[in-house]
Amino acid sequence: MKLRPTLKENKRYLLLVAKIKKFSRDSFEKRIEKTLIDYLGILGYGKAGPIFVETAYKNGVAYSIVSVNNKFVVDVKASLVLSKSGLRCTYVSGTIKKLKKKLENSLTKPF
Repeated sequence: MKLRPTLKENKRYLLLVAKIKKFSRDSFEKRIEKTLIDYLGILGYGKAGPIFVETAYKNGVAYSIVSVNNKFVVDVKASLVLSKSGLRCTYVSGTIKKLKKKLENSLTKPF
């Protein structure tokens, strides 16, 4: 049985960026997870349902595209602001394609 489109969870894609010298994909993703769990707690983290779509490192900047439930975008952004991990949410988009276009433009500009 298929779900109607109105019953499906809507996702938003966040572009998370941090300036770091040594990059390891696992450590960067764990850093993001720890930041979200510290603020949202385990229950909020489960409801937000973050999924790592892409994680990479370019020009001294580590970035990750994270898929989050649309009702928890503000909470996820607040957890990044309140943490002292150096992570920033630079863009939020409804599609990965638009977010990747923004990513290309933002990595060419200095922070």
